[in-house]
Amino acid sequence: MDTQRRQRRRQIQRVGLFWTMVIQEIVISDGIRRRARHIPRAPHRNWVVEREMTLTRMFGTSDRICRDLLRMKIGPFQSLCARLRTFGLVDSKSVRVEEQVAIFLNTVGHDQRTRAGMSYYFHRVLHACLGLYSEVVTNATINNSPYDKDNVKQWYSFFQVRSS
Repeated sequence: MDTQRRQRRRQIQRVGLFWTMVIQEIVISDGIRRRARHIPRAPHRNWVVEREMTLTRMFGTSDRICRDLLRMKIGPFQSLCARLRTFGLVDSKSVRVEEQVAIFLNTVGHDQRTRAGMSYYFHRVLHACLGLYSEVVTNATINNSPYDKDNVKQWYSFFQVRSS
């Protein structure tokens, strides 16, 4: 009987030890998962200075770089920004009009998708561009018809069907 008690006691100790180890594993793995979710950030950098340097590189150095990145030269880019300001596009707390237009042109020019924060600025510029519609697009009338004979004569040879 004494040996049965010892065996029973050892079995209970083993089960207790097993469950203690299981609980410890759960606690440790939960702590690891929590730490993995809260990855420490990189050292804080001065984002304002970096953004200004990038914007200066985009449209402050040369026409070639600006054309490659925004598909537009510096002069027309600045006049577009000035024109969009008159149609209600304003600087936000952290993003200037030039940067908003650069986001828009980069998205359109390179066929990129926008992230959630960028989508907001993309749509702001898009609405301002829609305000330009009345100035840029004119409806055809009798006086300014694109089919006026004087305007078409010089291009007429390109539209003729040639039989060989």
